[in-house]
Amino acid sequence: MKSLMLIVASFCSCAVVLTGGCASAPLDFPRTESFAFMSPQETALGRNFHPQTSAHPGETGVYLLPGGPDALVARAELWLESDDRELCFGAAALTIEVLGDARVLATLRESELLLAYLSHAVEKVAKAPRAAERSEGRRRVLTSLAVSLPKVIATLRSGERGLRWFEEACAAASHPDVRKAFSQALVRLSNSPHALGSNVIDKVREVFEGSAKPLRDPTLVRPGTGRGRRSRNHR
Repeated sequence: MKSLMLIVASFCSCAVVLTGGCASAPLDFPRTESFAFMSPQETALGRNFHPQTSAHPGETGVYLLPGGPDALVARAELWLESDDRELCFGAAALTIEVLGDARVLATLRESELLLAYLSHAVEKVAKAPRAAERSEGRRRVLTSLAVSLPKVIATLRSGERGLRWFEEACAAASHPDVRKAFSQALVRLSNSPHALGSNVIDKVREVFEGSAKPLRDPTLVRPGTGRGRRSRNHR
């Protein structure tokens, strides 16, 4: 497990360093208890890297993946399929944070792959089981989306591709957590120094608000079917 996390962390770090800058990691922050698989070699990533790990039993190491942000996106797709929930979401959060850096986006060649990955990450978050909603990694993905999406959209505004993707994503968003992240991204996008113009933002906001689930008419709720004591029949 440690070796797999080193792969994720080292690649994300290299993506930033190769673009000409780096930042020191915060050391003083709330930590949550984490757990490791008893047999990590049986996971999807474990099987993928079995030749390397089996050649160095009992050791940890760093596996550098060349290719810049495009290679990161390709590898990140594999991490999304990890059987380890925290690794899946934790790697996604780190990846989205790195891809939200303007220096990294400047070297991206295949923007469609990035947008496809973001769609996959959003779908993974939205379709996660109810038990995963308490996952710290999942919460980090949502936070990363809210912060990084405005930067991605502003950078990919050539041909308005990034904006069209976001508009389509807003129209399709139904999960409350995803909608909250998109709402925060819209606010950041409107306050961004690379703002796309109030008319453009208003159009996306109109699409987003139009896709909201309509409020339930309380007069149509039958007694006993709602939540709480008030909805129950009393004798």
